[in-house]
Amino acid sequence: MSLEHWPDELFDRMRDLGDPVTDPLIAQVLADGGPDALARLNRFLQTWDAPLSDQVPAGVRAFLAAPLTYPDWVDEAQLARGQELFRQHAPETLLILFFKSLPQYFANANSDLSFARADVFNPSMVRRLLLEITQLLLDVAVFGALRVQPEKTQAVYAMQKLRLHHSVVRLWVLPDPRLPPTRELPPWQPEWGAPINQEDLAGAVAAFTVWDLEGLAELGLELPPPDREATLMYWRVLAWLLGMEERLQPRDLEDTAALLAAIDRRQFRPSEDGTRLVRQLLAIPQGFLPSFLDSLPVWAMRRLMAPRFVVMLRVPRPSFAWGGLLAVLHVVLGKTRLVRQVAKRLGKRFLLWARTAEGRHGERGRFRFPPEVEERVLGKRRAA
Repeated sequence: MSLEHWPDELFDRMRDLGDPVTDPLIAQVLADGGPDALARLNRFLQTWDAPLSDQVPAGVRAFLAAPLTYPDWVDEAQLARGQELFRQHAPETLLILFFKSLPQYFANANSDLSFARADVFNPSMVRRLLLEITQLLLDVAVFGALRVQPEKTQAVYAMQKLRLHHSVVRLWVLPDPRLPPTRELPPWQPEWGAPINQEDLAGAVAAFTVWDLEGLAELGLELPPPDREATLMYWRVLAWLLGMEERLQPRDLEDTAALLAAIDRRQFRPSEDGTRLVRQLLAIPQGFLPSFLDSLPVWAMRRLMAPRFVVMLRVPRPSFAWGGLLAVLHVVLGKTRLVRQVAKRLGKRFLLWARTAEGRHGERGRFRFPPEVEERVLGKRRAA
């Protein structure tokens, strides 16, 4: 495919579109029950394992209870392989996501506006965001979690709850005049598009696919073509579960790269919001690394991110002492081996920390590892 496959006219329409399926459902909850009903529903949506009950509004309940039916392009064998690849490389993949793909996507300045208004610059919110993304990705990577079955799995429910939560956030961010103001903010501007709009969702999926594969290659884990396509299938299905329009679904990896390039041209630029989000990401490892290793995440981010994004988002430099030591190790061990070892160890430290992290949102409780992922990632055997 080529860039011509992704015309500006399509993206202009998609920028003004949220979710035509779930947005009306959430708007109806607000119309019928007011802000209190919306708040109760949002607490349910943010608790991934909360069971469906008669207390959930009828329209939302029907949406969540409907059977899972994938579109024709979903290849379940490829999807299962994509899940297996995530399980095989979970520590490295999560570090690539948080130290390369996500910060690079913070160069999407208009998308950052939704983060800013949702109070994601609050350090505790950034911490929760990373924990919840990690929990979701571990849940959906479990064998069979995305397979069509008589009853939906917890992972599918969680993804659909996140889709509905995005619709709640749209009402809050705009904001809807029926909701009480949370704090003083300048009015949302029409040229920014809808919060969490279709263009931004498509760009995030393309970015996570393309940059995840780039990052694995930089760690010496370059995948063969069939596994690269399986990785794309995995992210495409997650995007579909989150409500991404079929018109924005890339057909193959070449098409995905063209999609990302088109959105890069349209939306990526320096912004204070993007820089602040990167700094908040870098503050997270302070929770699971001793203070003398503070410069290690900075070094890893600068090595994984493309140089133009390092400049665009003003990623800080590691301390002089650490910079010198890592430069020597770079020469002794080689770039690929050094970055891979650092990424793998940081990834495992992050996952170990996540298991006991407190303060998760929506009464979700302690972080949990699916047994098969715990065995693969942490080397722990399940009880017989």
